[in-house]
Amino acid sequence: QLSEFLFPVGEFLSLSNGRGLTAPTPTGGNDVELERVAVERLQIAHGHHLECIVRQQLRYVGLDDVWLDVILKLAREVSLKVLPDYRQGDDMDVRKYIKIKKVPGDSRTASLYVDGVVFTKTLISKKMKSFVRRPRILLLRCALEYERVENKFSSIDTLVLQERSHTSTLVARIKKLNPNIVLV
Repeated sequence: QLSEFLFPVGEFLSLSNGRGLTAPTPTGGNDVELERVAVERLQIAHGHHLECIVRQQLRYVGLDDVWLDVILKLAREVSLKVLPDYRQGDDMDVRKYIKIKKVPGDSRTASLYVDGVVFTKTLISKKMKSFVRRPRILLLRCALEYERVENKFSSIDTLVLQERSHTSTLVARIKKLNPNIVLV
């Protein structure tokens, strides 16, 4: 529960509920050693507090405690990777920077943090690769089809030829770059 507080008692951190954690004690009397021990005690207290919060949230959403280690591992990874900068105007709520994607299958131990962009798309053909290691990605910011000029009269044959020429030129340029993935 969140009502558990840590009280230092020698080499042992006593919790208000009577349980305890072993904590480091200073071996010397210098300030550096005292600071090191204080930081270690704070890290232990932080870890315990985080565990209590996650356990409480798991109960709130109706999940078993078997998810505790998985969620704690992911939370630690997120806290190390997602670093909003308040001075630059970033929001301090990390939920604005992460998305949680539920993928059917596998086990909870297959849960992982991906540092980057993840998206799912159904493959058009079964012959297409479903996994590409170190992909070459091409981002297109233009349309693939030929854009016709409106309110202008022209021959349909001329338009068809222009469209074919434009499309073949564009395809040749894309093939020259040899991408694995093309995003339009």
